[in-house]
Amino acid sequence: MDNVSTMFASAERADENSLLLDEQLLEGSELADHLSNVIPFVVMILNHQRQIVYASNKLMEMLGGKPKSDILGKRPGELLKCEHSDETPGGCGTTEFCRQCGAVRAILKSQDSDMSIEEECRIVTKDGKAFDFRVWASRYKYHDKEFTIFSVIDISAEKRRGILERTFFHDINNTVSTINNYTGLFKSSKKYEKFPHYADVMQKACKRLMDEVESQRKLLAAESGDLIVDISVVHTQEILADIISSFLYYDGSHQEHIIIDDQTEGFDFDSDYSLLSRILTNMLKNAVEASTEGQTVTVKCTKGDKTAVFSVHNESYIPRDIQLQIFERSFSTKGCGRGIGTYSIKLFAEHYLNGNVWFETAEYTGTTFYVAFPLSIR
Repeated sequence: MDNVSTMFASAERADENSLLLDEQLLEGSELADHLSNVIPFVVMILNHQRQIVYASNKLMEMLGGKPKSDILGKRPGELLKCEHSDETPGGCGTTEFCRQCGAVRAILKSQDSDMSIEEECRIVTKDGKAFDFRVWASRYKYHDKEFTIFSVIDISAEKRRGILERTFFHDINNTVSTINNYTGLFKSSKKYEKFPHYADVMQKACKRLMDEVESQRKLLAAESGDLIVDISVVHTQEILADIISSFLYYDGSHQEHIIIDDQTEGFDFDSDYSLLSRILTNMLKNAVEASTEGQTVTVKCTKGDKTAVFSVHNESYIPRDIQLQIFERSFSTKGCGRGIGTYSIKLFAEHYLNGNVWFETAEYTGTTFYVAFPLSIR
């Protein structure tokens, strides 16, 4: 294992005999016994190679009574079934994605520090479930051997609630403020010819508010597994025209900067019109937000052998560190408490419409997000 390459942390692992010796050693530790029986959340002790050599009772309960031999020598990401944990021969901690993982960073930092290191960690499991964890790592020396005490708390609900509250209420506040302001102008204006304009703005604001409420409702239902899919025949050019028209209905300032590619193909395929609209609208919204003044956003749809492939292109480049986190639930470039758009695109498309989502980005050509769906899913 010493010669296995890595893109971040060391791939080196201890042999089975060393793992068993460490496990036996720690079973005699009063601190380990205290952590196992008193601390109410998951605690594990790792060797220098970041492998589990001791697990708390809470962790063993969560694993459903599995024997300790099943987890001995595994790394945290492998135990939690992180989708990147087996992408390379070196396992957890050795992929490029691991550079952005708070768990690996906390462990590595703690090995060179006398302080407890706290980080947040976002993990998507191999079956597509998304989790947010708060982790702590502390160096622990016992019988002249160096270990790491590593503890984990699931904060998914906390993070989810925070994002929804900030995003949802931020949008509601802006919309309600618009309604309020134009209502005041409507009441005070004496020029009849201005009434239609005020009424139109208020109508748009009200529709946006209703759309935001419905969007959040669908997202919550999707995450809880309660979302009901309604499959019907959808025409590609019609839905593209509809989502662009709807987007410009709210903000006409982008009229000249959103275009449909000339090579877009018009054809029918099976989908849930409402969900597909949300996916494409989020792709369009993200592209517009990433663009600067004068740049063009291009939407397109082509027909493959058995798929309908939609794409949205903008002229901006996504830096590598952001690329590695782009589909994580709580990640956003817009500041704390945002970060649902790309996550919901992947959730709706891949878990409910049998689709596939990916993106390509380059400094000189910009960024294109793609989503492909089967032509028939009935």
